[in-house]
Amino acid sequence: LENNGTGPPAVSAEQLAELEQQAAAASEQLRLDNKRLRESAAQLKRRYWQLLEEGGPSVLPTPALPVLKENEMIQAPSPVANTNMPQAGIDDTPQMAAYRDIAAMQDEVCALAKENGALVEDLATTRAAIDAVRAEIESLTRQPQNGVMAT
Repeated sequence: LENNGTGPPAVSAEQLAELEQQAAAASEQLRLDNKRLRESAAQLKRRYWQLLEEGGPSVLPTPALPVLKENEMIQAPSPVANTNMPQAGIDDTPQMAAYRDIAAMQDEVCALAKENGALVEDLATTRAAIDAVRAEIESLTRQPQNGVMAT
């Protein structure tokens, strides 16, 4: 970045292109991460509901830990438009257009990161629910049934 001391630093076209590539790479990586997190969440939810079924009618879903059905997913936060950028105009310089594109990519990366955090939270909640159900099943199998210990 060059700065002549009289205004904001000048950014070369190469630097802008590199920033755009980095933003696009970060966005793609977050999309892949979120896809894997969604798949992991679906697997955990399948396991949770399977444990509930295997436990029989005496094992109830954990009310303190809301777990969505396997095919239900948390809603991704909607991206918020960058209001700091001026509106596009026909006399935009290539640099201003690149800045606008980078700002849009930053908004997308932020939205994906928020979704990522929500997915991780969902995974943790589901994992805690699975642990609670396992503990309940274990305690039920240890209780004497008609005077005989279950094995």
